[in-house]
Amino acid sequence: MKTINNPGRTVLFWSCALFVVLMMPWTASAQTLVHRYSFSDTDNGSGNIGATIADSVGGTDWDGILPAGGDLIDLPGQLLLTASSSQYVQLPVGVLSNYTAVTIDCWATFGTLPGACFLYGFGGTNSAGAGIDYIFCQPKDGRIAITGANPGYTGEQGTGGAGDFSGQTLHVTSVYNPAAGYIELYTNGVLVSRNNAVTTQMSAVTNQINYIARSLYASDSYMDVALNEFRIWNGALDPLQVASCDLAGPDTVSLTGVTVDSIQLQVPFFQLVQGGSESATVSATSPQFASPIGITSLCSYTSGDTNILTVNSNGVISAVGQGSATIVAQYASLTSTQTITVVQPVSVLAHRYSFTAD
Repeated sequence: MKTINNPGRTVLFWSCALFVVLMMPWTASAQTLVHRYSFSDTDNGSGNIGATIADSVGGTDWDGILPAGGDLIDLPGQLLLTASSSQYVQLPVGVLSNYTAVTIDCWATFGTLPGACFLYGFGGTNSAGAGIDYIFCQPKDGRIAITGANPGYTGEQGTGGAGDFSGQTLHVTSVYNPAAGYIELYTNGVLVSRNNAVTTQMSAVTNQINYIARSLYASDSYMDVALNEFRIWNGALDPLQVASCDLAGPDTVSLTGVTVDSIQLQVPFFQLVQGGSESATVSATSPQFASPIGITSLCSYTSGDTNILTVNSNGVISAVGQGSATIVAQYASLTSTQTITVVQPVSVLAHRYSFTAD
């Protein structure tokens, strides 16, 4: 098992490096790392049943345990959990505290995944064995969700599936920011799915039962997984911070990066009908990043003529008058501009009276 997973850790680090984006410097953020599990604990000599999984940031009050054991491998730190032995990590009650936004950051190598399993689940389980009031990641489908329902599946607000994680070594980042109306899923620093219509707040998540590699549904399966790092952030990491974590890898904590060399504002249509609207997007590029990274939420927007076009802080453009006007996106000192033309609505015959004799 050591031979199989040691190369996996090396592959993970360099695959992360391929996806890093260089960043403009930013001011100190409100995002705070509150729990960090690096799995560098010492084998207790008894199959690790009940062994402690140390929280190097939150302290001993937030240490996890291995109720069914697990294989601790010094790489310098990895935890191997197997489905056949029903192995998982149990974290303390209240590990999410009263946070209004949370980011879950995990580096893992997945085995062949069963149809129903959780990479993590923070919430509760009712008397019938169904999960309730939780956040979770389902790695078989590559999706995340939040719910305040009982049973939980009846009220899940989730992302679209990003594909099966089976057999892959991935950096999985889940951002829950329902106060701002969204949740996001990233793999290897790249956004793969987002839900912009989230209304269930973090206050609905009970986090009375908190698992890594175990479902909150009693009938679901366990999973084969090797964990290198598991972090919980108080706050929503932005796209550049996620990329920075990906660059640093599982053994180093960093939200800082270097220069973005350009940004590109994109719009679906360069001509709008008066009264219509569309959503702009902005991508950042860097010589060290394989593809553009979306930074729409990090930019500010202005209209060259608010009598023709208006634009809000989310990049939603509204056509209020006729003519052409520019929309400018700005990130730090970088800008990108698009020109949009607004045309008159097409006239439609609504009523016709011909006054013909019977």
